[in-house]
Amino acid sequence: MGVVTAVALGVFGKNAVTPAAIARNLVIFVACYLFVFAMGFVVNLFRAPALLDQERMLEITALQGTIKAEQNQSALLKERIDKQLWPDARPKLILERWGPRVAGTIVQAERGFYIANHGEQTALDVTVDGFTVGGRKWISKTIPSIQSKREALALLWKDSCPSGENKWDLDTSLRSVASSKTADYEMPVRVRYRDFNKNWYLTTATLRLLGTGATEFGPPTQDKLGSSA
Repeated sequence: MGVVTAVALGVFGKNAVTPAAIARNLVIFVACYLFVFAMGFVVNLFRAPALLDQERMLEITALQGTIKAEQNQSALLKERIDKQLWPDARPKLILERWGPRVAGTIVQAERGFYIANHGEQTALDVTVDGFTVGGRKWISKTIPSIQSKREALALLWKDSCPSGENKWDLDTSLRSVASSKTADYEMPVRVRYRDFNKNWYLTTATLRLLGTGATEFGPPTQDKLGSSA
């Protein structure tokens, strides 16, 4: 605007002061200002999208910060809730071994998985999930309860086993499947159970058939499945 004013005044100074000259100079003066105003409008028109983009970026950054803070708060709340729903005093079952039922000094035909409770609470409704070996399904009988620091035998047998076939012989079935393998045969075994507060748990361990023909369980993991009404 200073440049325009200087130019306009220069034009005024070079012309005689007559009504016609004054009118002409006023027209020139106004035209200069209109030109500058128009140019400023055009420049701002092109700058507007960039300014809007910058404002949007600031808004997005602020929104991302809010979302991050809410996510952190949600994670903290979830951790607190999980801690409350995952009691320290709970049943903790471990798959110990595969073996026969023993009554005194008598080894019986029935076989299954020996399961020990290393937790501080009694495990209820203990059930080994069914699994398949060599195309045949194996099922178990639910154990009503396993007290703390005790173990029990979950009987396991071949489902729909024809007469004359040994329905308890899991190790033989494992060896027949593993005969074509060079490495030890492995499969997961899962046990479901609950506590008195109806919190359900899942213990998972890997059953291995070793090259010697013996079986053993790997280290167990425990997961919480949720609660039932």
